[in-house]
Amino acid sequence: MIDIMIMFAGMLMLGGLTRWLYKMQTTGNKKLFSLALIVKVLAGISVGLIYFNYYHGGGDTISYWHDGKLIAEGVWGEPARALGFFWSASPDPEFIPGLFNEMPRSFFFSKICGVLALVSSGNYWVMATILSFIAFLSAWYLFLSMVEFIPEARWPAAIAFLLFPSIVFWSSGLIKESIGLASLYLISGLLLKAIGNSRIRKWEWACALLALWLGWNLKYYWMGVFLPITVAVWAVSLLSKMKPRFARYDLLIGLGFLSVLLVAATHIHPNFYPHRFLEVVFQNNLEFMALSDPVNTVQYHDLRPSWTSVLFNSPQAVVAGFFRPFAWEVHNVLSGLAGLENMAVFILVLAALPGLRNVKNSPFRLLIMGTLTYCFMLAIFLALSTPNLGTLARYKIGFMPYLIFLCLYRNPLLAWFTRRYSLGQ
Repeated sequence: MIDIMIMFAGMLMLGGLTRWLYKMQTTGNKKLFSLALIVKVLAGISVGLIYFNYYHGGGDTISYWHDGKLIAEGVWGEPARALGFFWSASPDPEFIPGLFNEMPRSFFFSKICGVLALVSSGNYWVMATILSFIAFLSAWYLFLSMVEFIPEARWPAAIAFLLFPSIVFWSSGLIKESIGLASLYLISGLLLKAIGNSRIRKWEWACALLALWLGWNLKYYWMGVFLPITVAVWAVSLLSKMKPRFARYDLLIGLGFLSVLLVAATHIHPNFYPHRFLEVVFQNNLEFMALSDPVNTVQYHDLRPSWTSVLFNSPQAVVAGFFRPFAWEVHNVLSGLAGLENMAVFILVLAALPGLRNVKNSPFRLLIMGTLTYCFMLAIFLALSTPNLGTLARYKIGFMPYLIFLCLYRNPLLAWFTRRYSLGQ
C-alpha cells in the first residue's frame, strides 16, 4: 500500500512540475512544449508496446523492467543493504538474486530502473513515462539553448531535437538511450551557453556534471568522441575571444586541440587503448554478423583490425550510418518506416550540400565543423562495429540529431516550407 501511495505522489509531482514548466514558457513556445512532451511520452509508451507485442515480451527494455522490480523488492525487504548495493559496480546475487543484466553498463542502468521502480510501484508504463519526461527536459533545454544562441535556428532545432521520428522514438522510454542522449543534449546546451556568453546557473553546471557521469557509464563510446570535440570547440572559442587575432585560424587550432584530446582519450577506457581499439571494433562486427540475418546487415569488404581496412571501408560505413536501411531494403514494418525516413534524410543532405561552400565564412564555422566531425567519426565506428541495421538504427541516434540539425539549418527546403505555412523562424 505504501509503494502505491508513493507512486501516486510521484505522478502528482510530475504533473505539477509539467504544469509549472509550461507556465514558464513564452507564448510562442507553449504549443511546441506541449506537442513535443506529448510526442515524447507516447514514444516511450510505443517502445514498450512494440517490445511487449511485436517482440513477444523479449528485449532489453523488458529485462531492465524485471531487474528494476527485483531491485526495488530487495531494497524494500532489506533497506540497510541498499546503499552498498547501489554504490557497487557489480551485482550482489545474495542481496538481489536473478538479475538479467550483470555487465557493467547494463547493471548500471538496471540500478537506475531500480530507483524508478521504487517510486512507481514497479509499473512499466510509469517508469517509461518518467524516463521519457527526463529525456524531453534535456531536449527542451538544448532547444532553448540553440534558439538563444542562433535565433533563426528555431525550426531546425525543434525538428532535430524534439520531433524527428526515429530520434524521438529511440531516445524515449525504458532504454539506455533515453539517458544517454539526454546526457549529450545537456552538455551540448551548456556548450552553446558557454560560447555564447550566456549566464550559466549553478543548477546547469550540476546537471552537466550529472550528465557526464551518467553518459559515460551508459554510453562511453558516444562520450569518448563527443567530449574531446566539445572541449576543443569550447577551448578554441575561448581563445578566439581572448586573442581575436587567432580567430581566423580557429579551424586549424581546433584541429590541433582535437588531435591532442583524442590521443588523451585513448587512455581513459580499456576499449580505447590504441592496441585494443580496432580489435574491439572488429570483434564486435564478427559477433553481430554471427547473430544476424545477412539481409539485415552491412557487408563490408574484408574488414580487418587495421587502419588500412578501416579507412577503405569508412565510406560504406558513413553511408550505412547516415542512410541505411534504404527504402528498398524492407523486410518488416519497422525497417520500412526506417527506410522512408532515411530517404528523407538523404534528400535533406542533398539539399544542404550547396551550403557547405558558405561554411568557411560562417560565424559558427567552428561549431559546424566540430559537429560534422563528431557525426562522421561516430557514424564510421558505430557502423563498422554494429553491422546489424536494426541495432544500428537505435545506436546511431547518438549523432543523428546533430546531423539532422545541420541539414535543416538554412536548408532551402525547410525555408520554403516555413514560408509556405507561415511558421516563421
